[in-house]
Amino acid sequence: MRLVRLPGPCVLLCMTVFSHTSMASGECVKAHKSIHFTVPGYITYPIHTNECRETVSSVISPVVSVNASHLSMFRRHYSTCCCGIDNTSLHEAELLSLDGRPSIILLYRRIEECVCVSCDDVSRVSRRLLPEIADRFRSKRLQLARQPSLATRGGAEALSDILGM
Repeated sequence: MRLVRLPGPCVLLCMTVFSHTSMASGECVKAHKSIHFTVPGYITYPIHTNECRETVSSVISPVVSVNASHLSMFRRHYSTCCCGIDNTSLHEAELLSLDGRPSIILLYRRIEECVCVSCDDVSRVSRRLLPEIADRFRSKRLQLARQPSLATRGGAEALSDILGM
């Protein structure tokens, strides 16, 4: 077996950079999700919402090395796409009691659009949006509690106790 002289470090660096630019990128896909929300003493309610799923994209490539013993090694590279949520909408559902208690208004979000964002940005965006989303839910819950036709004050308090809000 004849060993071939490998290129210098500068060429190896260029090969590494160009191999990363040609990697397949990941995707973020919106998928339908159905759950059945159950509260003891209330009719089970089916909720149709959705979720963002990351389709992990990866490439397996040989490790480039000056040392001949590494010629049989391979490394997996993952894409840098993480799911982000671009737009959501607020929805409500009324849980009816089986024994005459006040109905409970359930609030939930539905994702309108999933986007591919840098994985470094995901935690920053999530932390920034959490207080804003919590405030919106709180104000909507108070607004619903004031409307006797939708929910009584007892129903809103029961929802708070059940969901820990």
